[in-house]
Amino acid sequence: MTTAGSEILRPTAAILAVGDELVLGEKLDTNSMWLADRIGALGLRVTRHQTVGDDNDAIAGDIERLARCNSVVVVGGGLGPTADDLTRHALAMALERLTDQPNALVEDPDALADIERFYQTAGRAMPPANRVQALRPTSARCLSNAHGTAPGLLASPQVDGQRRVIACLPGPPREMKPMFESLVATTLASLPGACAAPLHVVQVFGLGESDLAGRIEPLMRRGNNPAVGTTASSGLVTCRVRPEPGEPVRGPYRATTLEDAVVEALLEIERLADGHVVGRASTSLAGTVLHDAGTHGLTLATAESCTGGLVGQLLSSEAGASRSFLGGWITYSNEMKVRELGVDPSMLNTFGAVSRQVAEAMARGASERSGADIGLSITGIAGPDGGTPEKPVGTVWIGCHRRGGDPLVRCFRFVGDRQSIRLWSAQTALFLGLKAIRGQGVPKLLREVMDA
Repeated sequence: MTTAGSEILRPTAAILAVGDELVLGEKLDTNSMWLADRIGALGLRVTRHQTVGDDNDAIAGDIERLARCNSVVVVGGGLGPTADDLTRHALAMALERLTDQPNALVEDPDALADIERFYQTAGRAMPPANRVQALRPTSARCLSNAHGTAPGLLASPQVDGQRRVIACLPGPPREMKPMFESLVATTLASLPGACAAPLHVVQVFGLGESDLAGRIEPLMRRGNNPAVGTTASSGLVTCRVRPEPGEPVRGPYRATTLEDAVVEALLEIERLADGHVVGRASTSLAGTVLHDAGTHGLTLATAESCTGGLVGQLLSSEAGASRSFLGGWITYSNEMKVRELGVDPSMLNTFGAVSRQVAEAMARGASERSGADIGLSITGIAGPDGGTPEKPVGTVWIGCHRRGGDPLVRCFRFVGDRQSIRLWSAQTALFLGLKAIRGQGVPKLLREVMDA
């Protein structure tokens, strides 16, 4: 580990994603995002994300350079059985350069037995090409893969008199994540100087990121500890509060301990965001809605037009959704709105399908016809066609009806392409549902039209 005098510094980590498909933008690299969050939570400081194509020399060069200036290098991908899976070869080359020692690839009998067993369980013979996956550099060991055929690799070379950890993991997330958690995380957490630094979040909805950042600007100044940052996606702003263990409290905090400063930051964000707060859980908005519905013993149903069932999809994607989500309707046509939800035909003729009146009737119909406590509705113009000067593309009415209460209906003018408008609409409907579950009023939300 790097030291300053006798002080042990917090270990650093770099993440290297391997694959032409990542470099060329053909596939989104979600593994690095997940790894960075987990490595940071284990108490290491992530210094770099890097992507490299399927080139043996390039991969080896990146592993070597990153290992010389970081305590840990985590490499993702390139462990398959095909000719362009080069990570095991590149690791051997990098280890030879780092240690000035030979590091030839050798076949690991235990890894080979695991691969053969995987195919036997599937009722197939192991293809000869998969034998290459049992190769490892002499000084590395294989990490068993309970969910696929590609063993991981773990090496702990001495570089300039200091121990380094190089972990190579398979690319598929369903293989990478459990391997990291079961076989790598403990090793990283035990490194000298590693001190758990859990990420804390406050989720905020319907408030512009720049608006929120202006409100909490003193907390977001560089150099603060704990540090505060924000990210935004489809109306949801996530405020991240991350402490730097072993460092003193810095910033506009009254607290003297880091733990108390984190609590102070969270409370201040919630105070300044006021009625826009979703909560502190790092879950989806749909997940929070279902959690709160279950806590309050309430059920939901949906009636959707321009979103085509997206709200229902978001809810039903969450584990255990059936406890609170009863189901819903996709009523694109006026005839379906009348027949399935009981919308008055004269209402459609007078006000049109995209109107306050129809959104309210749809929400009420969803609740009453399903027996749900809360009905959510969406009717609008997602585009790219269908807009008028009075109702341009992006005009969406969202309704929420809770049995025994007054209906809530809001109009929005969302911007972007069709998919963006649909996602904003679905997220906003979920937020209205969350406020209804909590029995709270709804403040003005981003992109809301107040005089519609």
